[in-house]
Amino acid sequence: ESTRASAALGVGHQWNTPSEATSLRLRPSIHVTANVKKGDVVSEDNVRVVRPSGGLKPKYYADVLGQEFSTDLAFGEPLTWSHLK
Repeated sequence: ESTRASAALGVGHQWNTPSEATSLRLRPSIHVTANVKKGDVVSEDNVRVVRPSGGLKPKYYADVLGQEFSTDLAFGEPLTWSHLK
């Protein structure tokens, strides 16, 4: 009985199918919308949520506003935590 229940629950791991991988790349993320220098403050004027993926998830947009850039970045680069102080 317990082995049937365990089998029904599965292993708890999830993998993306090839079609899902394409979908994940097309999701929006935070990107730099102006050339910025190390020490500049992240603002609505220099970051924006756009497609494709590659940067931080849009749910972190409010969290990054007001932080400082830790490196120079060019227009269009995806924003990551390593780019922030």
